Amino acid sequence: MPTRMLRASVIAIVITASLVVRASPEPSARELHRAGVEAFQRGDYTAAAHAFAAAAQLRPDRPRTLYNLAVARMRVHDTAGAIEALRQLSSLGLVLPLGDDEEFAALREKPEFRAVLAAMAAHREPRGKATPLFTLPKHAGIIEGIACRPSTGDTFLSDVHLRCIWRRTAAGAVTRFTAADDSIGGMFGLVIDEPNQRLWAATSLMSAVAGVAPDTRSSGALAAFDLDSGRLLARYPLPNDTREHLLGDLTLAPDGSIYAPDSSAPTIWRLAPGAAAPKPWITSSVFESLQGIALLDDGRKLIVSDYANGLVLIDVATCALHWLAAPVSTTLVGIDGLAARGTAVIAVQNGIEPQRVVRLSLSDDFSAITSVTTLASSLPGLDDLTLLTLGDGLPTVIAHSGWALFDPKKSASMSAHDVQVFQLPPLD
Repeated sequence: MPTRMLRASVIAIVITASLVVRASPEPSARELHRAGVEAFQRGDYTAAAHAFAAAAQLRPDRPRTLYNLAVARMRVHDTAGAIEALRQLSSLGLVLPLGDDEEFAALREKPEFRAVLAAMAAHREPRGKATPLFTLPKHAGIIEGIACRPSTGDTFLSDVHLRCIWRRTAAGAVTRFTAADDSIGGMFGLVIDEPNQRLWAATSLMSAVAGVAPDTRSSGALAAFDLDSGRLLARYPLPNDTREHLLGDLTLAPDGSIYAPDSSAPTIWRLAPGAAAPKPWITSSVFESLQGIALLDDGRKLIVSDYANGLVLIDVATCALHWLAAPVSTTLVGIDGLAARGTAVIAVQNGIEPQRVVRLSLSDDFSAITSVTTLASSLPGLDDLTLLTLGDGLPTVIAHSGWALFDPKKSASMSAHDVQVFQLPPLD
């Protein structure tokens, strides 16, 4: 869901079956960044530059820290330092409109700055390969999640705006799979439970859902549908507490548990087999905007994306958190959807420009990222990306989802657009 805001030993305290995690030392990077913002706002640009530099030392993969560092250095007339920060920013593979940024107007004639702009422009060159698989023509919704059913060849697609799931048959026929039901929120992540004939969906009420007022407090639920008929079998809402909740993705563990990250509250929820409601599984003040989730190591580990913080590995048995460091000259921020097979993790990175699909290769013990490879970027039609799946073992991703077209300030309805589904080459 691209409309979201833009650490790793832990001290764990278990409280009533929920794990509350406080992290150290990783929050210091966030605290230093915040100190830099506060210093900048009061006009102490020297202190701001020192704080942002210290934060960048801890997290050289965070674009917003590097950008702010460059601006702060410009304010203290350290042009060489500003260019170096921008050079580091460019090395992450990003594109920013620096040439039009008045903060760097004094650098426009410098060859070093023009070299940074040229390097960023090169990041817009098409990379990788993505083959159009099928299109939903003139669709007036927001397609977020995708799941493939090998036994029938059906593809299921979740719709946030129209609060439903669509089914596309192997022959290409597209029909509405779920019935109209105002009790169901917008549909997000999907997962198939073939043995139990269920299709699970993460659902949420939010402003992008048709019929929902813009100021509605977001709430979430898990829903189970009959895999053949689309009939709603059960709905498991999150607690109606004072917080906002948004469930954007979910995964099904081998024991039948459902795990779902909450993008609004810093919590990963678990629906145990036979339980009446999801319960908080891990809560951490470090989580800023949880997004995608996938199983690793035969279900013994989970990998979860945090839009602002990157990727965290979780041991299911112990609930221990291990934040995965980004390799040099890469960034893991802005990751949304995840899919995994073996030690390969495929990620949709839609929180940066250009958006891209990347492959992360993990070490044999899953404790480190050994390499990051861009599988597809800046290709025709490959934008406004959402979630993905491994259809027949091939990374399959949604593009032109509709998020980029939704503007509640202009209209509560969606304009028709062609949703595209792309397939990437098989994993080796």
